[in-house]
Amino acid sequence: MKRLLGFALWASLSVSGATRPVVMGTHGMVASGHPLAARAGIKMLEQGGNAVDAGVAQVFAQAVLEFNLFGLGGECPILIYSAKENKVFAINGQGVAPRAATIEWFRKNGIELIPEDGFLPATTPAVVDALAIALERFGTLTLAQVMQPAIELASQGFPMYPGFRNGIRSIEKRLREEWPSSARVFLPEGKIPETGDIFVQKDLGRTLQRVAEAETKSRRKGRTAAIRAARDVFYKGEIAKEIVRFQREFKVRDANGFVSSGLFAEEDLASFQGRIQEPLRTNYRGIEVYKAGFWSQGSV
Repeated sequence: MKRLLGFALWASLSVSGATRPVVMGTHGMVASGHPLAARAGIKMLEQGGNAVDAGVAQVFAQAVLEFNLFGLGGECPILIYSAKENKVFAINGQGVAPRAATIEWFRKNGIELIPEDGFLPATTPAVVDALAIALERFGTLTLAQVMQPAIELASQGFPMYPGFRNGIRSIEKRLREEWPSSARVFLPEGKIPETGDIFVQKDLGRTLQRVAEAETKSRRKGRTAAIRAARDVFYKGEIAKEIVRFQREFKVRDANGFVSSGLFAEEDLASFQGRIQEPLRTNYRGIEVYKAGFWSQGSV
């Protein structure tokens, strides 16, 4: 009977042409690199949010779930089509180099090529800014609402999965020998979490919570002012000071073998401001194609 049932199942799958059910709906659709990030987007739609609310929630969640690939310290190019305005918008979510990162500084220190890692190639962390712009201009929910799934995933944890685990394994040696504060996060109890272990990032959860709480405290000032107040906590408040302090006091060895601290000053973060831009546009066989500008990899 087991063999017959197995054959019947195989035959059914062969006829359908798929090994997974086709998911269909009438209200909305989300897609993400991790199912829990997709779930964060769905929650926003269920709360009455729009596509941008869902997208912002997913990106915050991905900064927790896919930290081996993406985090709040990176860049975040965004394309949004507004059906109301019948127009495509690009949000420049690319940071800029610190003022101290001059050609003269690199020449003085004998550096011919900007390294692939370490502090020296770092730009202003633009993710929080880009998401705040998207939510303020095109979203409907509060920042606290769209951040809640990410806060829960960081503070309460999620099951470790092979892709994330392999990412930790690839840098395990450097974590143990060079990056002690990162090792405390990614090597809890001194070892790589096993697949299925609940992986918690409490510091990241607290950082996200502080941003969300800043909006809640300023909500009486109006939606726009509240979102901007939350953004300012990250770029002008204590979080910014902590970022600058850490990269000033801690030195790292980069891919070129050069050991240095970071070049960021508080003014670099405080003066940073993303913006909405016209996207690149071309026509291919009658189809209008839009991409973020040449500052991103999208144009390639």
